[in-house]
Amino acid sequence: MSEIDLGDRRGLIALAYGTPGDPINSTNASNSTLDNSAKRPLTKETPKNTEPKQPKKSKRIACAPATCCFLLICAILGCLLSALVAYGLTKQAFDNHGSVLPFVPDPRYNLTRPENAADYEDDGEEENIIGPTLDEMRLPKAIMPIWYNLTVKVYLPGFVPLTKENNLTYDASVTIKIKAIEETDKIVLNAKGLDLDLSPGNFRVMEDRQRAKRVPRETTNSTLTEGFNATEIEQKDTLSTTTERSNQIPEVNGPVESKTKATKISFNETLELLTIKLGEKLPVGKELYLKFALTAKIRPLMSGLYYSTYKLQNGTERIIAMTQMQPASARKFVPCFDEPQFKTPWKVKIIHPKGSNAISNGIEEEEAVGVPDSSDWVYSTFRETPPLASYLLALSVNDFDYIEGKSESGVRLRIWSRPSAINQTQYALEIATKALGYYEKYYDIPFPMQKQDMIAVPAFDAGAMENMGLIAYRESVLLYDPRTYRLTNKQRVATTICHELAHQWFGDLVTISSWNDIWLNEGFATFLEYKALEYATGGALDIATAFDLRERARAFMKDSKSSSHPLFYNLTTYDEVHGAFDYISYSKGAAFLKMLEGVLGEQAFQKALQNYLKRHLNGNANSTDLFLELNDAVPKDLLGWDGKRLDVVDFAAKWTQQMGYPVVEITRLDNATVEITQRRFKENSLTHESSRYRNARFWYKWDVPLWIMIDGEMQPLQWLHEAYRLNVTEDKLVIVNPESTGYYRVNYDQRGWEAIQRQLEADHTKIPTSARHRLIDDAFTLAGANQLPYETAFNITSYLSNEEETLPWIVAIQGFRDVLMNFDYQPDSEGIQKFALQRHEPLFNKIDLSAVDYTEDKDFAKSILTSTAFESYCALNAPACIEKAKEFFQKNLLESCAADNATASECSTVPVHIRDSVYCYGLQNGSPEAFEKMKNLTMAETESVERVRLLGALGCTNSPYLLRKIIHDALNGSIKVVDTDLPSIMTTASLQPVGRLVLTNMMMDNWRELYEKFKDSQFLIRDLVLYGTRAVNEREKRELEYFLQKYPGSTKRISPWRDLVEKAKTAMEWSRNHRKHLVEYFAKQNAAKTEL
Repeated sequence: MSEIDLGDRRGLIALAYGTPGDPINSTNASNSTLDNSAKRPLTKETPKNTEPKQPKKSKRIACAPATCCFLLICAILGCLLSALVAYGLTKQAFDNHGSVLPFVPDPRYNLTRPENAADYEDDGEEENIIGPTLDEMRLPKAIMPIWYNLTVKVYLPGFVPLTKENNLTYDASVTIKIKAIEETDKIVLNAKGLDLDLSPGNFRVMEDRQRAKRVPRETTNSTLTEGFNATEIEQKDTLSTTTERSNQIPEVNGPVESKTKATKISFNETLELLTIKLGEKLPVGKELYLKFALTAKIRPLMSGLYYSTYKLQNGTERIIAMTQMQPASARKFVPCFDEPQFKTPWKVKIIHPKGSNAISNGIEEEEAVGVPDSSDWVYSTFRETPPLASYLLALSVNDFDYIEGKSESGVRLRIWSRPSAINQTQYALEIATKALGYYEKYYDIPFPMQKQDMIAVPAFDAGAMENMGLIAYRESVLLYDPRTYRLTNKQRVATTICHELAHQWFGDLVTISSWNDIWLNEGFATFLEYKALEYATGGALDIATAFDLRERARAFMKDSKSSSHPLFYNLTTYDEVHGAFDYISYSKGAAFLKMLEGVLGEQAFQKALQNYLKRHLNGNANSTDLFLELNDAVPKDLLGWDGKRLDVVDFAAKWTQQMGYPVVEITRLDNATVEITQRRFKENSLTHESSRYRNARFWYKWDVPLWIMIDGEMQPLQWLHEAYRLNVTEDKLVIVNPESTGYYRVNYDQRGWEAIQRQLEADHTKIPTSARHRLIDDAFTLAGANQLPYETAFNITSYLSNEEETLPWIVAIQGFRDVLMNFDYQPDSEGIQKFALQRHEPLFNKIDLSAVDYTEDKDFAKSILTSTAFESYCALNAPACIEKAKEFFQKNLLESCAADNATASECSTVPVHIRDSVYCYGLQNGSPEAFEKMKNLTMAETESVERVRLLGALGCTNSPYLLRKIIHDALNGSIKVVDTDLPSIMTTASLQPVGRLVLTNMMMDNWRELYEKFKDSQFLIRDLVLYGTRAVNEREKRELEYFLQKYPGSTKRISPWRDLVEKAKTAMEWSRNHRKHLVEYFAKQNAAKTEL
């Protein structure tokens, strides 16, 4: 669908009402031997000449009746023959419920596994290699799983002798009990990248011998080749439901061979569908067992079952096995029903090398029991899970240690880590224990498992993963060491733990029906993590500050762009599913929920969540289900904009089904009246969003809850629909959204901003800290979008020499930095640097650098301000800051860590809260020998946070040669770097004058290799693009556009590429609107300051 200008009302009407004529492009997702041409809607052509036509004389051709009949019969036969041919050619391309032919690779797709990956052609890629749609890949609903029984043998090196063929592989035996919901003659599962034996003999179909008598289940010690074992949760005798389950099984010797046999197995690798064709149709209600086995490799791809490495203190490398299944990688582990709506209990048994640990979702029933006739292997079995979506299945085999505790309700908690880091797990256990207890009370639902394991994984693509009973984390967000962690790192550990525990109810017990509602999972977990954190820390970590600086800032930044998207929208491919795990789903989702709670009240909001979870326990739900529950909880006296009881469903639709957010504009009409209106806020009004994200139903209008403060007094909640008039005299100071409860920005007219400036300069404490933060943030952002003069933003910050609080300073510093970044370190940026230095100097002078080693939670806000002030002052090349950084770098790092075998986490004495800045600016102003020393320290470091810090500092070098070399060596493996650490060097390098172009060129020049290496690690490759590429002028924009045209398929799969052209256009537009004027403005301001 072509772009539609929002200024053209006809375009949106066409979008809303489906005006015909727009071709719908679809990707050929079936086998290459089939014709899967895109269907196009019928169109009604408009006559070219609309003038009245003159009547014409009739010209008729006579035809005998017999001839007419003969021609009519021929025409009918021709139509029937054409229909039959078309049906035969296209049937299988569009009927995903039919049998699937043996897979023939489509040359447009790269379907080979990494070790056999084909090389790209030098001239780029073909156009349409985006992949099949979710609709094409969707499983039929004729068969529903009842339970899984999984036995897996993991050949992990480092424990017992392994053959070359077995090393880093696994054997799996899977039994799935299934039930026919519709009459069908096939069973369809998801599978991807597995070397499967597709012979019918490998897929055995079994059924119960009898169903009369029921006895308690006994635990068995079956191996991979033994019979079928039912799980604890079995159906009752009736076949009318699968929701009522029992912990007993039939008294039988086990299922017997069914008369129904698998006759043909086919695998469509493009659609990731494995089809087992049966010899006869299954009637509705028929229950069977499907059993199959497979052998597969354990790869370092951070999805499915993969391996990760770490080093012992003596340098010996150790290997662990871990799973990561979200969103659709369970199918990379074993064939299964790999969609969120197929929630099913899992019973897991792991055969693992003697001396290793095995953990899974359920609590251990048998642990490290010897396998008969083997001295090298043991097995562990685990209690069956509640019904889980396949993406929540988890297991690990490792040599880790753990610490253990219990919650108030008796849930066992363990924190697992590599042995050398076990002393860094205590903080995680403390937070987890308190947060789990908080959620049990908040949700009013007991934790559904007997235990909760948490494991720190050396290499993990996502930050963390909420697998029920076994949560996986990157080391940096589970471990805590006060020697190397700033308080912001500590707070990140705590929020991540609280986030993942929130998911155990909101996402695991109640799971979204489809990936379209990712925001429901992630937005709620993000919103609730701050509540749990406040409880777990007693409020010491300043939760309000953390939420504003992290979530709301991220949401505002992303959602102001045309490349944003609604919270809820129809995802069409799994690449889009990966891309939807972004700041919109997480941070905007949380900010919207915070606003909704502010409207309803905490008590009503909490009660609605409890009702929602209890109603859908162990099942699936969607956004509408939640909003209906919230609607029932609306207080009777809470009225909407129309004077009627608030309709949450309608209110929420306007905020979740359209992208963006409003700017609320305050205009004084006269001495007694203020008018409040709204319009959509965009960073760059000249950029266009994709037509699929536009919602003509709402026209970028929202029902906006107004929190208004008049002379320091909060007023009753008001609503802005079209316009709202407030009776208030001009001598009263009006501030809207002072606590940032609403998800919108606020712009005042000139008189309004001048009144605010006067109050800030007279006595800034009369305006609350949260309001000062919001005013400064909005002023800089509105100025950057050409909706407010920059002079207004600069005038608002003139009082900062008297400011003592963190939030106003942080957003002011960020505002000056954004201006400086838009000048891109060009010679004419000297004026803004000098001006910003004058604004920063009072803050820097207040820092006591001899007492900045903050470790107490109560110092959280102060520690942020100290580290930000030091870093920003050094970034402005302030001589006092640079000299101090060089001094710390030389004495407290290079001299303290002079020994050849030194590790920085042990020897560095640089104060931890300015350590990032000292490492960066010390190296930037140091010698080549200092760079080499830093590289050696990076390679030797075993503590994740310090290693990331050291690697990031290497990106601060001013040498293009050294920067290219270190990144090149890290990417090709010449130096050992954990892949998930790579974005750290990209981040710091992109902020340096020399770094941006080096990184952008390297990303484009090496994109083929980078994509092939990291395409299965979606979070990692997204971060590499996000932090490693930037264009700011016309030449760079054209180079970027050429690059995107050359690699259309792979770049469309990685969502940040879509942002880059828009960012380039925005940067260019900013320069056209502001550059010349600001150069003159700063020159005048600096000259006036010099004269004083």
